[in-house]
Amino acid sequence: MYDHEGFLQRGVIVRHLALPGCVRDSRNVLKILARLQKETGIPFVPSLMSQFTPFYKAEAQGLGRRITTYEYRQVVDEAIRLGLTDGYMQEKSSAREEYTPPFDLEGV
Repeated sequence: MYDHEGFLQRGVIVRHLALPGCVRDSRNVLKILARLQKETGIPFVPSLMSQFTPFYKAEAQGLGRRITTYEYRQVVDEAIRLGLTDGYMQEKSSAREEYTPPFDLEGV
């Protein structure tokens, strides 16, 4: 999967966006991924993301806030517990407003 310099040459990156209030869902997703990896022997690289930023009507769907450090840590800890450690865990700082595009449909 990786070359001698540590660059991914082939494989699958499975990206998972952890959402606020949905730690149980994230744990279930990780358990399914770990089971599939064990059953099939097909390796993949997990990428856990924390940058969810609520917009528009997100609050009406129960998603009116960003994920907390505590919630995200629970998701990362579950990945580690399941042996899904050959991947990427996002820094919480990536959820800062300056990294979030305006979503104003400009350029569409």
